[in-house]
Amino acid sequence: MKTIIKNGLSQKEMCTPSMLYGYTAPSQERLDHALFSFFSNTCVEDLEDFEPLFKRLKMPIKVVWGAQDKILDWAKQQDKVKKALKLQEGDILILQNAKHFIQEERPKKIVDFITN
Repeated sequence: MKTIIKNGLSQKEMCTPSMLYGYTAPSQERLDHALFSFFSNTCVEDLEDFEPLFKRLKMPIKVVWGAQDKILDWAKQQDKVKKALKLQEGDILILQNAKHFIQEERPKKIVDFITN
């Protein structure tokens, strides 16, 4: 788990024991089972299509993404996400020098973007 989190951070030293505990505590005794269950239920060829839901949403939507995220690659998904969510450029924040765990790397910037 520590390796997964470190690989998802642009600044690996951010993976402190306290931070790691926050991610592992909910499933500490059965972490292997929790991870297996997560990946078994999400890493399949035919994921549920949420586009119909997006069309019914009646709320402001913003997207925050880590530019260096190797797990969720914005470049490969941006056109479909923008179209499905009807996003304008001002609704999107791409965090340079951030990877997958953006909430750990740039919390203040994310909060400022969402609340403004």
